[in-house]
Amino acid sequence: YVAHRYTVHQLLDVALYSIREKKSPSGYTAWLSKHVHDANLLPAHAEDLRQHVLCRSAQVIYLFILAEVLLVFAWAPASDTLFARHRQPFLRGGVAILAFACWQYYLSHSIDCYAVDKLGGKRSAGAA
Repeated sequence: YVAHRYTVHQLLDVALYSIREKKSPSGYTAWLSKHVHDANLLPAHAEDLRQHVLCRSAQVIYLFILAEVLLVFAWAPASDTLFARHRQPFLRGGVAILAFACWQYYLSHSIDCYAVDKLGGKRSAGAA
């Protein structure tokens, strides 16, 4: 989970940042720092939204990991294994799950950015 989150997922974050913001990847670190800061300032009434984004993000990472496992084990399977006997279905399944994971990643990223842009960085009334 952690290896995926801080490699593949981080590279997707940088790529999507560059596309969405129309900026060079060199600005990603500053954007990410501000985004994380603002996300932590979501008002108390947005806790359900925060939990939705966190849960969805974890589920998307698990989709990626499932796709990666299927692709790695089916790409060059050991002889006389389940993966060797059904190589093509596992490869097709891995590619399909990878495509769905990318789509869900985009949706999750969009929800997160929308929530932070609309609600983040603003303390609710009375907050310190």
